[in-house]
Amino acid sequence: MKFFDEHTGLATLARISNTWVVRHPAGTVLIDSGHWTERWALSRQLRDIRLDAVVLTHRHCDHAGNAARIREQHGCPVLCHVDEASALAGQGDRGRLAGRGQGSFWDEALASWEDRFPAVCEVDDTFTEDVGWGFRALHVPGHTSGSVLLFHEPTGTLFTGDSVLTGIPPLRSIERIRLAIPAYSLDIDGARGTTREAIRQLPPAARERPGGQALRPRHPPLAPTPAPLRPLPRPADHEHPQLSRVQLQLRVLLDLGLAQA
Repeated sequence: MKFFDEHTGLATLARISNTWVVRHPAGTVLIDSGHWTERWALSRQLRDIRLDAVVLTHRHCDHAGNAARIREQHGCPVLCHVDEASALAGQGDRGRLAGRGQGSFWDEALASWEDRFPAVCEVDDTFTEDVGWGFRALHVPGHTSGSVLLFHEPTGTLFTGDSVLTGIPPLRSIERIRLAIPAYSLDIDGARGTTREAIRQLPPAARERPGGQALRPRHPPLAPTPAPLRPLPRPADHEHPQLSRVQLQLRVLLDLGLAQA
């Protein structure tokens, strides 16, 4: 686990997608749980951490794939948006991603995998806006029905799930700031529209204070961050050279990042 500051750590052995640990006076929270193929790596990095909850940005298997196992191992509750709960519990209609002609052959293959082998986990609690541990959820339906941005108010940090990406998963060497990807979104117009609107509704301090805010995307690139983005300090090359976290002034995200679909 690599802690970049006193509040936020990244499970560095999980390479498919980002899994964040956030410390708060009320407890320690895991944001998303990664893909099931990362289970061993994630378990290794969480073994000395006492988790008080797993909070999910949405239900896709690369975000909720280990939620049930972590819930069992750590004895902690799993939380998601109220509109995501039934599908995550395996009881509601998930909709289909594959067969809609929304992407490449590779996109279709991954979408089909999500349709056939979704993450399933018992949901202990749901939220609409107030999550707890300093988090406020911004509901951005479209990628899935219950997708959220998680805004950590004490630190001004926005955890974006798949609503804002800084890479093209799973080819993380390709860097591009973009909104949700059509092939993996039930309603791409809704996903992008609600995300734009949600970020515009963040408090002015969260959008305008220079250098004070951070974007925590789910699928980071390998490559160094180009201008006009401001990279966070990188770990030493011998530690985890595959990591690249992008720190953005949210006003830059509004003016430039969200202009790219």
